[in-house]
Amino acid sequence: MSYIPLSGGDGGSGMPGMPQPNPSSQGHVSYPSPEHGGIGATEQSGQDTVGSHEGVTYRITHRDDNTILTLSLQPNYTCKSRSNSMICMTPTVNMQGQFKISFKNLLSTGQLSQATYQGPGDVILSPHVWGDIVPIRMDGTRPWFLGHHAYLASTEGITWTAKSQGFRKTLFSGDGMFIANVTGAGMLFVEAIGALVQKQLGQGEELIIDRGHLVAWDCQYKMEKLGTSGFMSRLATGEWYVCRFTGPGTIYLQTRNPGHIIEWISARLGR
Repeated sequence: MSYIPLSGGDGGSGMPGMPQPNPSSQGHVSYPSPEHGGIGATEQSGQDTVGSHEGVTYRITHRDDNTILTLSLQPNYTCKSRSNSMICMTPTVNMQGQFKISFKNLLSTGQLSQATYQGPGDVILSPHVWGDIVPIRMDGTRPWFLGHHAYLASTEGITWTAKSQGFRKTLFSGDGMFIANVTGAGMLFVEAIGALVQKQLGQGEELIIDRGHLVAWDCQYKMEKLGTSGFMSRLATGEWYVCRFTGPGTIYLQTRNPGHIIEWISARLGR
């Protein structure tokens, strides 16, 4: 199979062979900020997103539901991804550390199985299921929080730890004991099931979200349940357990709930 690396090309500045970002945007093309007012605007995806950060050029293509992320690495620059997310890479890329970690180790260490890629060369990554990808530029001033299975990849300078939600939040969320607390400066790439929706909250604004649709956020939140009748049945379905967010901040949502997909598949398998 013949593979043409994105870094091959015309000898110009930046990463030849790829659309060059606008210098006024500091090499970053991302979702535009929604207009203020109400609970923010819904973001329309579908167009390619291209940008760069310190030795790494990225391109997000095939939006919405078959999205892929292409990373072009300059020599000695690295990036990380969630294990088993690589589609292909050029032979000049050095990959290390692709392994799985058991749930027991996750509980004891709060670490996620990751693969590290060192340039020069190109790496193509994909979400684990059909859906979209959003790039988040982190400047080191505030953390981001990721929902269950939202992490896809990151550049150098980004670190994350598992944050325990505590027993009460775990009971309500149904997504396990940990969410990812991401810190540092660099590019963070998160994946969603279905299309991505961005909500921008102003100071003091609130938004209630079904926890199954959460992807990433950088504002205050708390878990709560809506309604008091039929507690155990509601707990089993997750129907009444939500997250209340308070601005200022940004929230990324996914249009498909993984729990609903599992129920849909199980029903058709007769389980």
